[in-house]
Amino acid sequence: MDKIKIKHIIQIISLVAIVVFFLPTFVVSCSGESISLSSVRLMIGINSDGYTLISPQVGIVVLLILPVLMLLLWLLKLNLDYKIKNILTLVFAAVDFVLWCVVAGAIRMMANQYYCQSHVTFWFVLNIILLIIAILIAIGLNLKKLNGEMDLTQLFGVVSATTSTVVNELDLDIKSTPQGATPQNASEGAEWCCPNCGTQMRANAKFCLKCGTAKPIVETKPAARFCPNCGTKAEEDAVFCENCGTKIL
Repeated sequence: MDKIKIKHIIQIISLVAIVVFFLPTFVVSCSGESISLSSVRLMIGINSDGYTLISPQVGIVVLLILPVLMLLLWLLKLNLDYKIKNILTLVFAAVDFVLWCVVAGAIRMMANQYYCQSHVTFWFVLNIILLIIAILIAIGLNLKKLNGEMDLTQLFGVVSATTSTVVNELDLDIKSTPQGATPQNASEGAEWCCPNCGTQMRANAKFCLKCGTAKPIVETKPAARFCPNCGTKAEEDAVFCENCGTKIL
């Protein structure tokens, strides 16, 4: 059985968003009666006793088109540049999220206008949460922290490593900040230890004041490089992936 990969998560989110379009996402209560509203009902309009309560909102079909496009983008093997694919994913998910929020606001305003109450359903909340996840994944794809072929284990590894890095950096900042000092003067007071005589020196000192030894330069290894298409680790001087031939930036 194949592992669940990031591309599968995007496909699932797209499918859910498509299904939610046909499910009741809003409820309007007025004079003791409640009306469940789905995007489909809003699109074709709502009539009652010969009166038009809500005129047809044809433009709301965009809420269906966007997840369909996102699903096809990751389901079909399109001859599309990986970078463009990631950007389109972010655009589709972000625009869909914004439009759902706009529709929710419009429903609330309409209900208040007629002295009614409105609230969202479980399906609306689920859809919004999944769209936020899709947006975060798309951001990770565009920042090249993630790729579509990553499985959940690798995804959790990236999230864990990123979280640990952030926590460690915050911890170091807190420890290096004296009580009552601002981050700026704290950095000025940070010390380094002379490798020759062990004297503690200020951060802006370039030489030891006792023995004249130069401040050691900390050499950092270049970050590991991975193929943006298949995730294979690449050599430092590699230009193309040895596994799939994709150009490595």
